[in-house]
Amino acid sequence: MSLNCRDKGILVSPKLAVFAIVLGGALTARATAAQVVRYGAVTSEARTILENMWSDEPHQNERAYCASNWSASAMAERSSAPTREDSVYNVTVVQRSPVRASGPNSVDFECPSGVPEIHTHTPTTCVGDDLASCIVGGINAYSCQPSRQDLEKLVRRGDPFAVVQCDLRAFRFYYPQEYVAGSAPVGADAAGGARNASYQQGRSRGARNRPR
Repeated sequence: MSLNCRDKGILVSPKLAVFAIVLGGALTARATAAQVVRYGAVTSEARTILENMWSDEPHQNERAYCASNWSASAMAERSSAPTREDSVYNVTVVQRSPVRASGPNSVDFECPSGVPEIHTHTPTTCVGDDLASCIVGGINAYSCQPSRQDLEKLVRRGDPFAVVQCDLRAFRFYYPQEYVAGSAPVGADAAGGARNASYQQGRSRGARNRPR
């Protein structure tokens, strides 16, 4: 037995229709449950320090900082019932962090426990980690995406957030909730990952995922 969708001339199995309804309801419930919003801001004093340290010079390594003073607050969202509270994180003071090792695509450092971490992504594209090959611009410049290693480190440390600076005044806050352990690529991501497996390699110590 089939249902005739006359407007479109499509035959739909009743079992398929029920499955679509159930799946749609599950996705709606999941989306509703996931509506937690987090905001991050770098205030003027901290931003001035980071801006002064920023460079557009092609031959540079990533830099590291610690958010030595920061705050967290809740902001009520009343545009719809029931009222929800969003999280707001402000970085007010930053300090340079000691670095164990660094390159144009990575930086190995550790801030004290409970002190969120900040690191830069350079405005360059390089051949692997060959600093002499780096040029300003190109496919890998100004990347604000945290890598898998960045997110795994954040989860391991237990900090509520970390920050990537990817341009003079561009700061990308990222959160442990963005990382789901053991998750598999979905749809186009899975296909793209398979195609690019030999082209891209992840790096440890807060590195970007870049072509080698």
